[in-house]
Amino acid sequence: MLNEIMNDAQEMQNNIPQDTILLSVSNLCAEMQTIEADIARYEKLVSTKKEELLRVSTQQLPELLRQFGMSEIKLTDGSKVTMSKKYYAAIKEDNKEAAYDWLRENDCGHIIKEKLEIPFEKCKKGETNTEYENLKEVLDEAGVSYIEKGDIPWQTLRAFAKEQMEDSEKSEEFPKELFGVFIQDVVQIKKG
Repeated sequence: MLNEIMNDAQEMQNNIPQDTILLSVSNLCAEMQTIEADIARYEKLVSTKKEELLRVSTQQLPELLRQFGMSEIKLTDGSKVTMSKKYYAAIKEDNKEAAYDWLRENDCGHIIKEKLEIPFEKCKKGETNTEYENLKEVLDEAGVSYIEKGDIPWQTLRAFAKEQMEDSEKSEEFPKELFGVFIQDVVQIKKG
């Protein structure tokens, strides 16, 4: 019974005129291009609106409230408008040493989170890096706490998952859920 259904489905597919398939593909591609253009237009609009909001909330309204000597006002709908100060800071790389020295000299060095990074060579599969292991042992013996953190760049993880999934022997044993593998067919249109 299942074979008959499969054969019927294959026969129906073979009977569909190629023109109909090409027209369907063409229509979906046109729809995709329209959606991409809509998204680009909406993203530009959102960006423009964010700039407008920033201008109104950080320039125009504060200036108007200052002119009237106000820092707060209640609107007729019950909303409360409050002007407050927000502080931002970013130490440029060129100033980092001097800024850190100042903090230390002014008993504020505690806000600096010291970080020690030592790059180690990659090991071949199944091998361990003896320099890395020796350093860990010395730190442990000295009672120095440290953070052991490894990271896999997303591009490397993506390539690894692809390699595992495309290898028929490996794909069955590869823990897809553990690695959050998601496979999706994607169509792109490049304008010529």
